[in-house]
Amino acid sequence: MVSTKNNAGSKKPLYKNIWVYVITVAVISAIACFNRMHSNSSDLLKSKNHYIGGFIYNNKEDSRIFIPRDDGLGWTLNFANGWSYMVVGLIVLIALYSVLRSLENDKK
Repeated sequence: MVSTKNNAGSKKPLYKNIWVYVITVAVISAIACFNRMHSNSSDLLKSKNHYIGGFIYNNKEDSRIFIPRDDGLGWTLNFANGWSYMVVGLIVLIALYSVLRSLENDKK
């Protein structure tokens, strides 16, 4: 385990709040699984005219948040669904939290 010494000389774990990452990954995975189980609209996937710039999926008729990519290599977000912005915001907040937490530990 990576640890750091504080001014008193005692060690404390650097990744003390790992539960934040675990819960986030679990929630995103659960949403993706739920989405996959309830998706039956394969004709929406074949429509190339719903992509902006070739990589941003935006289809108001498709209610799913996570969309399997056409090339089969992963998933993309449907930015016509408002929850997609919440997922992106959550990822950005976690990254920002990690950076700020790292900077805080470097100062000590």
